[in-house]
Amino acid sequence: MDADLLFLVPKLQLGNEGNVILAHCWEAALEFFLGLHVEEKHLPRRLLERRRDIIMESYAYELIKKEGYEEGIRSGIEQGLQQGIEQGLHQGIEQGLRQGLQQGSLEATREHILETLEARFKDVPKDILQSLREIRDPDALKLLFRKALRADSLDAFSNALSRFLD
Repeated sequence: MDADLLFLVPKLQLGNEGNVILAHCWEAALEFFLGLHVEEKHLPRRLLERRRDIIMESYAYELIKKEGYEEGIRSGIEQGLQQGIEQGLHQGIEQGLRQGLQQGSLEATREHILETLEARFKDVPKDILQSLREIRDPDALKLLFRKALRADSLDAFSNALSRFLD
């Protein structure tokens, strides 16, 4: 018996003579069903190649291939979603910080204008406060802050403010 076939022989407790008979049966079966000659030196490799060919031609192989393909798509979608969520979260945080800083800067400039007007003219009407809240342009608020520092009266500042609202 060829040593290459020993991996095919089940380990039974038949004794030497029984194992030899069983090995010959396996040898005959392989020759009959697979059309291979056991004298070939590379029989195990050829058996595996033939087995692969048979498997690749089977319906089960197509199912396994399809499942692998679908699993790859699912995995890719999940990974893409995860990356998208992480990137969206990162961008959202950055945008939120920028907007928060901008809103804080606008609010601080409005507060500076009001404090300046109160320091210079004492009581500031609520309509001026309401009008200042409507202005979203940081450059306009800076100009109004300078106007609050230089205005001769509260009416002069109010007139300058109304020009930014029109």
